[in-house]
Amino acid sequence: MASKKSTAGEALGLFTDFVQGVRGEIKKVGGNDAHLEGLRDPALWSFVACSFVGQSEYIYRLLINEWESFYRALGIHVNLSTLRIPPRPDGAYRLLVVAPGLTIEGVLTECKKHFLTECSIDNLEQVIESTRVALSAPYAIWVRDTQEADPIHANKSYDDCQKEGVVGITLMERLLYELKYFLETGLHLDIQNITRCDGTLYRAQGVVVTTVCWDDKLRLLWAVSSDAFQNVRVREVVR
Repeated sequence: MASKKSTAGEALGLFTDFVQGVRGEIKKVGGNDAHLEGLRDPALWSFVACSFVGQSEYIYRLLINEWESFYRALGIHVNLSTLRIPPRPDGAYRLLVVAPGLTIEGVLTECKKHFLTECSIDNLEQVIESTRVALSAPYAIWVRDTQEADPIHANKSYDDCQKEGVVGITLMERLLYELKYFLETGLHLDIQNITRCDGTLYRAQGVVVTTVCWDDKLRLLWAVSSDAFQNVRVREVVR
């Protein structure tokens, strides 16, 4: 009779049982903490985990744990166990996870704990509209894992990208990216260029797009939708 393929949850349970079994057997034959030291080798458990749950599933679990830890450090407890992660594109991409209930002001407050920020848009939360918002559940997207905004979209206006069907990052996503990138590396995004957040519009003066860059501080600016410049680029989103 054909065996039923294990789900990721069942595979993880088998993996956990296996780990406990190995530890038990070592102790049975008189092993001590020194003998268990080899079990702490990350390369060993990466190999074993991939064998049980599959490489992609294992990597996704690591990413989910990483984002849960990031939010926990901010005092936000979010369960990402049921998060739908879109298929990862080929190439160097980074996962961004937006938790429900976040506000732009709240994320900016967290940023201000680590570096200077400046916003040229008054009453920000009241005058912007975003295409993606985590209202009651978290969501995940992929963006190119690059310090500077996508060079492939240089010299393209917001209007151009809309015609091409390019899905752009929101202001919330870009701010989370900035904060997490800084906490990981001590560096900042867009020190030479500007990210245009096509997913967030500032409608106080017609159709205007929010922008973000680093210039001795994190700066929130805006750009006219028809303007195209070499150094103002959208970060494209895969969802």
